[in-house]
Order: sequence, then C-alpha cells, then structure tokens
Amino acid sequence: MISGFINVYKEQGYTSHDVVAIVKRTLFRSGLIEGKKFKVGHTGTLDPAAEGVLPVCLGKATRFADYVGGGTKCYRAVLKLGLTTDTQDDTGTTITESPVTATHDEILAVMQTFVGEIQQIPPMYSAVKVDGKKLYEIARKGGTVERKARTVVIDKIDVIEFLNDSTLVFDVTCSRGTYVRTLCNDIGEKLGCGGVMGKLIRTESGMFTTETAYRLEQIQEAAENGCLSELILPIEQCLPYSNVVVSEAYTQLMMFGGKLRQSSLESFDEPPELGKKVFVRSHDGLLCGLHEYVLEHSCEDGDSLVLKPVIMIAT
Repeated sequence: MISGFINVYKEQGYTSHDVVAIVKRTLFRSGLIEGKKFKVGHTGTLDPAAEGVLPVCLGKATRFADYVGGGTKCYRAVLKLGLTTDTQDDTGTTITESPVTATHDEILAVMQTFVGEIQQIPPMYSAVKVDGKKLYEIARKGGTVERKARTVVIDKIDVIEFLNDSTLVFDVTCSRGTYVRTLCNDIGEKLGCGGVMGKLIRTESGMFTTETAYRLEQIQEAAENGCLSELILPIEQCLPYSNVVVSEAYTQLMMFGGKLRQSSLESFDEPPELGKKVFVRSHDGLLCGLHEYVLEHSCEDGDSLVLKPVIMIAT
C-alpha cells in the first residue's frame, strides 16, 4: 500500500473533508488503493471560502499529520475595515458598519502591534470543540458559548497594497492554530472601526507551497493517465529528520517497539542528542518509524541515551 503526501491546492467552495474524499475516491479508481479502510486525511483545516495549500496524507503517513501540519503557515489575506460580521469575514451577516478615520500609516502601525506572541479567542464559526460540540454547529443554531483565549504567534505581517482607504492586502506568517479572520477582527477593533477578512489564500504550510501544489482536476487527470503515483511525496521527504539504521540482530526488537541502545545501531546520519527525533530504518533500508533519543538509567551502565518509539509504521 502507498504512503506519503499529496500537496493539494484547495479551491474555494470545497471543505477540507471534500478534498480528502475526492482524493481517496481518485486513488481507489486508479487502483493505487484497495478497500474503504485505507486512511486518507489532511494536515490542517482550511475554511470552505479560503483556498490554497492543503497537504493530504495517505496511508501510514496519516500518523505524521500533526508533525507535517504543525509548522509555520503563510497566508495572503484581504482586510476590510469599517465592518464587523458574525463570522469575522465578508460572507457573514453584518453586525456593525463604521467610518474608517485612520490613515494608512496609523493602520500599518496598529497591524505591527500584533506581531509576536498574542492571545486569540477562537471565532464561533470554527471547528473548535467545546464540551464535545463544534462551535460552528452552535453558532448556526443562533447560540454562543464562552471560549478560552489561545496563545498564537505572529512571526510577521507585510502589507502588500492598499486597494482603497479601507481595504488592503497583506501577508502573514504565523503559528498553527492562528485564525486570520480573528486577526482581521482584532485589528479592526483596535482601530475602533471594526474589520473583517476578505479573500484568504494559504500560500505555505510547512514545506508545502502553492508553487508545488496540484489542483483536484490535475490530480484526477494524473490518475486517468496512470501517473498519479508521481505526485505522491514520500514521508521522509516531508519531514526534517535524519536517519539511523538498526543492525539486523536488533531489527525484531525494533519492530516490536522496544527501546534501542546505541550499540544496536548500524549507523546514524547525525550524532545522538537528547530530545532529537530521527527516522529509524531496518538494516535493509525500510523506514520503520520515528524515534526520539531519551535518557535511561541502568544500574550497570549508568545514564545513557536510548531511542524510544514515537510513531511506528512498520507494524
């Protein structure tokens, strides 16, 4: 069975779940997978109205979704000032409208105050769960609940252009879990006029970029031409970990999830280091999982570094 990632360019109107279902159906029809139990997932939800990079993981690569999706994200967004809505974007119901009196320089200065570690309250129209219920399900019924603020990091904000005195295009680089809609809302609130998000494009998610992403029609076309497998990136190509190779005598121990001492390693790309994660391979080169160096105390050897399994994919 195949395992790996496809860098999908999600277009407007599709949910992230839609994309996963279409990719899975395409793989099945192409003969690359068999049966409905084959796992396909994504590495981070992208709103239906948004577009851009949505990495899709296949097979055993689904176990690495949090690692691939946990990196920095980059977005290009439109900020519309002088307006607030119930969804914090321009698709929602208008709550307030106010004149924009701030100058361009004042707007730029306020936006820069959001760079760094900030607190965000997740919007009601989001997939965040409270007491087991998704917020957007509550919001659609007219309800609202208290949400706890979350810490997110805004690495940088670059304004690309002002389309007019109240509308501008900007790029933002931020941590996982950041809501650009909420960022637009909070900028507008600080300016005293309100703000909503217009168009949103995710341009980067970790190592995945729009330049290397495939639209759904391209993926389906590749399947029809029998070259869909060429679009699938191997697990190890998508994560920044070095390799260690386990000697043949300790392969069975590794396969059963046992801890590995340095004496059981045939080779390693980089010197062992406490807390470092590495890909573990069998002596014949098979990728078997992701391990982490931890400290273990032994009465005979004292403290020593051993490799502890984090994710096993060979079993």
